[in-house]
Amino acid sequence: MPMERVRLTTGLTRVATTGHGERATPATREPFREHLVRAHASKFNERIDRALQEIDELGRRLTESLSQEDLRRYREAIGRLFRDLIRHMTEVRQNLEWDSSAWEQRTMVTIERVDQRLEELARLVLEQEQDRLAILAAVDEIRGLLLDVRM
Repeated sequence: MPMERVRLTTGLTRVATTGHGERATPATREPFREHLVRAHASKFNERIDRALQEIDELGRRLTESLSQEDLRRYREAIGRLFRDLIRHMTEVRQNLEWDSSAWEQRTMVTIERVDQRLEELARLVLEQEQDRLAILAAVDEIRGLLLDVRM
């Protein structure tokens, strides 16, 4: 009975016969896993880039308006970014069994620093301090910290 081998993208080699059956045997799964990791990382990076663009726009609006509503939107956007980063770190650790302790620690310290700066920014806006340079400096510092997390 003639057989033909067909390489599937699932990492299995299918051995098909012209008879009544076929069987699948495991093959090297690394190329497919690497493909999935790259695709997931690319999609994640696109989401992070969009989130950072949104945060930049919201920060620009906040420095112009000094409104509590713009501050709320800015903080929410940063919160969504942090939740996405933490979820991604957890997925990476679980899926790839990657020891990320040093990177994770640095990220958590950065998140704490951003939280502190957000509190200071909220105080400036709530006190209606009209020093736009101080608010702009706080927004710029937060942006820099977020870019550090991105690296």
